[in-house]
Parts: sequence; C-alpha cells; structure tokens
Amino acid sequence: MNTIIFDMDGTLIKSEEKYFYIWQELVNNKGFPLDVAFYQTLLGRPTTTIKQHFIAHYGAEFPFDELFTEFLRRREIATATGDFEIMDGAEEFLQSCLQKNITCCLATSSHQAEATTILKKLNLFDYFSYTSFGDQVRVGKPDPEIFLNILAKAQVSAEDCLVFEDSISGVRAAQGAKLPVYYLTNFMDLPKEYDPLISGSFHDFIAAQEVLKS
Repeated sequence: MNTIIFDMDGTLIKSEEKYFYIWQELVNNKGFPLDVAFYQTLLGRPTTTIKQHFIAHYGAEFPFDELFTEFLRRREIATATGDFEIMDGAEEFLQSCLQKNITCCLATSSHQAEATTILKKLNLFDYFSYTSFGDQVRVGKPDPEIFLNILAKAQVSAEDCLVFEDSISGVRAAQGAKLPVYYLTNFMDLPKEYDPLISGSFHDFIAAQEVLKS
C-alpha cells in the first residue's frame, strides 16, 4: 500500500453532523421529521441527486428548493469562515503518511472551490498530491468514477491503494473501483448489511493509525 484516498465531509472534517442539524431544523420547521437513518442515505451523494431522494422520501409537496436554498446559504457561511472541526487525529495521520512516503489523495463530492477553501483554512490542503471533486465527475458516488479519476491521475493500481470513507455511497463507490475501504464511525455507524464491503472501521484517525503499522 503506497496511496491513501480520503473523503472530506465526515471523514477529514466533522461537517456531516453540522449539516445534519441544519437540515433537521429546516425540515422540522416545515412540519416534516428528519432522522439520522434517512440522512445517512444522502451522505456522499452529489447535490444534483439529493433532491430526488428528498422528494421520494417525503412526497412531491416537500418544499425542497426553498429549504435547499437556505441550507446552501448557511453552508456557505460555514465554508467562508472555516467553521469546521478536523476529525480527531486526522492531521497527525496525514503527517504520518508523509513520513512513510504514502501518497495522500482527496476524493470528495463537494465542489472544488468549496472543498479547497475549507481545507486551506484548516491547513490540510497541501497534504494531497492528487484531488478529484464532485464538479469534476459526470456521475457522483456511489458511482466509482471519482475514485477511478484518482487512480488515473496518480498512476497507481487499486491493489496499492486504500480509502477512508464515512458514507454508504462512498463505500459502494470504493467497492466499485475495487478499492479496499475503511469506514469512519464518528457521526454514525455503517448499517450491518454493508459490513462485508469494508476492510474495517474506526471511530477516528487516532484509532486508524494501526492501518499504517500493518
């Protein structure tokens, strides 16, 4: 193993829990419930497909466009201010990768401008030799395209790579690219039926350091 590909939201940064509470407040204010189980089905998906999932779940009367506009407004504020916590142990893990000559790559469904702004504010961006963003693929996760892009850019085989993800969509995308994937459980556990798809799970990157020892 000489290359590691990292997701961003919910993996490197503790953003998914923040986004969940924004969505929960907005949805609840319109008289709809929002629980973690449904929200988990949205994680890692491109914004272009999220509307389909909301409408399928709540019905055609759900005011998605109105709520999404407000969600994006609040998300842009968080992005502009860099108001995110780094996942516990993430920066130390990235430093360990550099010390071991392991190439670090980024594959996130977030758009390039947003992800770059966040990671630069958190002083994480320069750790990544290769990147692939949600607005650089034709099909988002769970399609494997975003990971295949990284393999092509880094000129590395799937056998020499592994992935860190925090979403069902990300796990499925990594599997589709034939990449071993580890799951971060910081915000929510992976449903048991997906356990056969992962190589292991960790609460944070402090625990994940054992991957670098093997």
